[in-house]
Amino acid sequence: MSLKIITGNIFTTHCQTLANTINCVCVIGAGIALECRLTYPDMHERYIELCNKNQIDIGLLWIYKSSEKWILNFPTKKHWKHPSKKEYLHSGLKKFVSTYKERGIESIA
Repeated sequence: MSLKIITGNIFTTHCQTLANTINCVCVIGAGIALECRLTYPDMHERYIELCNKNQIDIGLLWIYKSSEKWILNFPTKKHWKHPSKKEYLHSGLKKFVSTYKERGIESIA
């Protein structure tokens, strides 16, 4: 695994996978999450279904695979009104590090 820091628009990256931070209550209202919602409406519908089934939670990562990009949906907060917590980020990052190879993730922005 290597790390390369670049700047620019995440949506024009050559990386296979985009990281999208989400909450656990079906609300996507701003930033990268909103752009993902608008660009991948099927992903948004699935996100709502998973939230309604209580299958979106801290430490659980969900990949949406479109024909152009994969979106790694990464819960960073329980509710959109609350701030992200370090322990939530650490939980998701631990899951990512332990599963990215088996998930087939080759590059991520």
